[in-house]
Amino acid sequence: TADEEDLCGTSDLEYGVSAMDMDQDGICDFQDDDADGDGWPAQLEILCGRTSDTDPRSKPADMDGDMTCDPLDNDRDGDGWPNNLELRCNSNPDTEKIVPLDSDGDGTCNLLEPDTDGDGWSDDDEYVCKSDPFSELFRPRDLDGDFICDLVDTDLDGDTWSNEDEAACSTKPEVATSVPDDLDGDRVCDRLDDDMDNDGFFNELEGLCASDPMDAQDVPKYTLDDEWCDAMFYDRDGDGWDSKNETLCGTDPDDRSFRPLDTDGDGICNFLDVDDDGDGVTDESEVLCGSDPRDRKNLPRSDCESIEYVGGGQASELAEPEEDEEEEEDAPKRSARRSAEEDKGWFNLGYGWIAQIMILVGALVTAARIRPVLEKDNE
Repeated sequence: TADEEDLCGTSDLEYGVSAMDMDQDGICDFQDDDADGDGWPAQLEILCGRTSDTDPRSKPADMDGDMTCDPLDNDRDGDGWPNNLELRCNSNPDTEKIVPLDSDGDGTCNLLEPDTDGDGWSDDDEYVCKSDPFSELFRPRDLDGDFICDLVDTDLDGDTWSNEDEAACSTKPEVATSVPDDLDGDRVCDRLDDDMDNDGFFNELEGLCASDPMDAQDVPKYTLDDEWCDAMFYDRDGDGWDSKNETLCGTDPDDRSFRPLDTDGDGICNFLDVDDDGDGVTDESEVLCGSDPRDRKNLPRSDCESIEYVGGGQASELAEPEEDEEEEEDAPKRSARRSAEEDKGWFNLGYGWIAQIMILVGALVTAARIRPVLEKDNE
């Protein structure tokens, strides 16, 4: 028609001249968006890298036949995996026969998947927990459900007490209802806590001072002495020795049958006494001079150079020196002396300085245990 010819750039007045229609589809090339009739619009062919659409044999590359040319197609092989994702997954975006491995089918390949099998446990955790990260049928054992597998969980049952602490406190680390007793709530179980009621006094000290180690309101009293609690000045077991002295002498202040040894009966136990038999000569010098430090009648010879008197005084009498010092001791005397020396024990071998050091150490230990408490009470 005249209108169509006008649109196609020809005139109906010119006989034998008609508009070009390369694909013979009845639409002149000027108006046809696919002049060569290859199924690809001219504009799209240009976008796909073609400079002309006049050749029907020249079509844009379209590997998967989805009419989106490969340069513009984000899934060239049509396998459902975007090209860039296939490259990241070490797959081939140009063939549908090679696709990324995706064990759980969530669209993220195993290579990029933090949880390959989709069981809720990351691959890294499953490796650490000796599980299979590629099968949801195999999951790490997790007793308390905190997603920390039992193999590495420091609190298996999730009761807030570590496995190590529960073992030390004699409770079961795999049973949430089995928790250590903790009277004062300081996260140190009573079994291991040296101050169960957290009153500032050690349990052992409270036991000696007649206060309750499980009652924070019941504390030792110090009205008679700053260093020793009042209870230590009483004779709890009725054996004639107050608790303070029994403690210093190493006997049990609560056991009447266990009392300090006091050879000379001067009220100072042998452990603390520098002159066990009260003969005026120190135990140390008696041992050096060959006399018995626990026998008042067995005195050192007067010519012994190692004699040391208690308080700088003199003994009431000393044994006369033997005429022949080379003479061998008779068996009974030698046996008696050896027995006396052995009876002294490791802590009091007659060496006064050893006894003094041990007394001092005992006093310092006691003071160290008590003094901080006194200071705390005075604040």
